[in-house]
Amino acid sequence: MYRTHSLNSVSSLLLLHDDGVGISGDDKKRLFTRGFGKNTGLGLFLSREILAITGITITENGTPGKGARFEITVPKGAYRFTGTGEKNECRDQSGATSFSRNKQRRLPVIPVRAPV
Repeated sequence: MYRTHSLNSVSSLLLLHDDGVGISGDDKKRLFTRGFGKNTGLGLFLSREILAITGITITENGTPGKGARFEITVPKGAYRFTGTGEKNECRDQSGATSFSRNKQRRLPVIPVRAPV
């Protein structure tokens, strides 16, 4: 899985994508529907509902057979950068820079495992 972050004048866009089998057209229609999926079917439904409360949107627009692609859009004014100066960087658990204000980068995402 990869993540990409970019900024424009109206929003901050976070892309999460992989190169797996993707999500079929039929599944895309129901992906964020309560009860859809394995186990409880609440994961993506609740994610979208909670993000919507804050004005953030999440969509899936990958290509079946080429991978899933989730776009998370955060409206301008609903995010902030920490630090000073023009260059604002965020580091992931490995210490790798995941984005900067002036550049777009593609880095592997480190999976987080739940405690056993």
